[in-house]
Amino acid sequence: MTEIHAPNLFFELLQCFEPVIPKSVSQAYRQGVTGACVFGAGGATLARDLWAMFLPGLPALGLQGEMIPLSPAMVAHTLRERLRYGVPIALFGFSDFLAPQEAEPNADTPAPEGESVTDWAEPSVTRMGQVIGTTQQGAVCWQEANQEPRISSPEEICLLFTHALRVTRAEERGGKRDNIRRALLRWVAFAAAFPERLPSDTLVDEPVLASAEAFLREIAGRQRSPIPLRWRYAADCYAEGWVLDALDWLREAVLREIRLPPVLMEVLLSSDTEPLSDLQRRELIYLARAGQPALRALSAERLLFEIDRDDAYRTLEQLCYDPSYWVRAIARTLHDEP
Repeated sequence: MTEIHAPNLFFELLQCFEPVIPKSVSQAYRQGVTGACVFGAGGATLARDLWAMFLPGLPALGLQGEMIPLSPAMVAHTLRERLRYGVPIALFGFSDFLAPQEAEPNADTPAPEGESVTDWAEPSVTRMGQVIGTTQQGAVCWQEANQEPRISSPEEICLLFTHALRVTRAEERGGKRDNIRRALLRWVAFAAAFPERLPSDTLVDEPVLASAEAFLREIAGRQRSPIPLRWRYAADCYAEGWVLDALDWLREAVLREIRLPPVLMEVLLSSDTEPLSDLQRRELIYLARAGQPALRALSAERLLFEIDRDDAYRTLEQLCYDPSYWVRAIARTLHDEP
C-alpha cells in the first residue's frame, strides 16, 4: 500500500488551492498555519492529520474547507460547482473505512464496546488527486502529483477515492495573532502525541526545518515582547536542527499566551519527574476531560507520569477512546509493549 508523506501531501494541497489563497500570504506562513512544517519526511500521513492540522489552519488563509464523502451523485455535483465557481477540489483515498464519527473529531463519541488494542490503527492517506476538469460526457479529468492527467467516470472515481476536500473563501478570517496562537498550539499538541513523527536533523528534513524557521521568524518580526522572543528562540533551534528544544519554547509561549490558571500553567510547564500534588492532579484530570483537544492532549501527556495514581490511570484508560486522535495516541501508550 502506497504511503504519502505528510510534508509532500500538505505541499501538494497548498498548490492545489493556490488559486484561492491570497497572493500576499507567504509560503512560510501558509505552511506554518496548516502544520505542513511540523511533520518529518518519513512515515504515512494519517487521515486525522487533515482534520486536526490542515483544515483548522485554512481560516488563517481566509479559506474554509469541507471534507465530503463521495458518491457518484456527489462527484457530479462537485464537478458542476467547480466548473461554475472555480472551486478547487482535492480527492482522497484512505487505507481503511473512515467511520462517520471519525470524520467529526469534536463529536461526543462513546467508547466502542469490545474494541481491543489491535483495532487502534489510524487510517492513513493512500491516494490524493486533484480535479482539473470534466468531459462533455460527464467524466472526471483528474491528476495525481507528477503524473499524467487521467479521465474516469464518477463511478470509477468513487472506487479510487472516498472523500473530496472542497475549499472556498471564508466569510471571516479571524485575527492574525489568534490564528498564529491556534496554529502553534496544534504544533505542540501534535508533538506531544507523535514525537516519532517530528522532523529530524538529517538532510531529508532540511526543507521542513527551514520552513518552520522561516514561519517563526516571519511571525516574530522585530517584536521584543516575551512571546515573540520565544518564537525567535524556537526559530534559532530549528535552524540548528534542535526540534525538541524548539517545541519546548513554543509550548511555553503558547501556554503563557492563552493564560491558563496558574496551577495548570505550573503543571504543564513542570518537569515530568516532578510529582504532582492532589490539587494539581485533580485540575489536570479536569482539563484532560473537558478542555479543548490540544489542551486535553497536553494534559494526557503529563498524566502519563502519574499512572501510579488510580484516578490518573482511570482517566487515561477512558481517554483511549477520546474523539481527538492526539489524545487517543497519548493515552494508548499505556498499552505499548515495554
